[in-house]
Amino acid sequence: MEARDGGHGEVVVDDWTPSELEHLGTIELYSEDSALTSHGEGTRRVREGRVAVHHPVVYSLRHADFPDLITRRTDAANLVFALVHFRFDLLALGKRRHYAELRFGVSLDDETVRAFSLHPTSVTSPVDVERDRRFTISPGLALIGLGDGPGEFSSGKTFRYTELRPMISASGEGSSSFSWTFDAQEGAPLTPGGRACFAVIELPVAFMSGGGAFTADVVVRRRILGVLTNVTTISDRLPFTVHMGPTGLVFGAM
Repeated sequence: MEARDGGHGEVVVDDWTPSELEHLGTIELYSEDSALTSHGEGTRRVREGRVAVHHPVVYSLRHADFPDLITRRTDAANLVFALVHFRFDLLALGKRRHYAELRFGVSLDDETVRAFSLHPTSVTSPVDVERDRRFTISPGLALIGLGDGPGEFSSGKTFRYTELRPMISASGEGSSSFSWTFDAQEGAPLTPGGRACFAVIELPVAFMSGGGAFTADVVVRRRILGVLTNVTTISDRLPFTVHMGPTGLVFGAM
């Protein structure tokens, strides 16, 4: 998907029905159960769920909108910055199963391409939800929650989730590998459906193309021999390409 200009206005982050063109790929989730085979005891793969990953939306960021960054970073002139909106669906499970945890990861092959800032980073209570439901990019390029306050920052753009639920945590700021973890709230399963995460990415001006992979580490609760059990799934990485297009950073399927 082509990059978008990071101009003024509010972007509404809501549940969406992606078109086929927006679909980048699917991560299949499996577990391994004990099984009796012709060679004796062994294991068999059991499908536990799926994560549908969609093409990220990229907003190009202009140095002129972030004066604090220019002041603090002597290397800013040699870097390009972009806001990336990662989108994926945790697809519904079969009967007698529910999700307990999901960690969605992004890994970039080029270590000079890094996550400068992530959002959301810590949503554990209704107070955090109200703080982070609306957010913007500060003059120093940090993604920060606005609560009910005005978005008076030089980037001029704000984002608003129509729904943001605990529990969410993020890790990997400053790294080429970063992730968000979604946990079930006490007494309730982790609901299937669309999820959205954001990262300000920094990369060298000389960057032309590279690759990476999306990952999904999921815990499913299901009954095994009558006992409700947490099952940690296994999955393959979903590779992607990334290159610098005429209007900015572009992600694609490999």
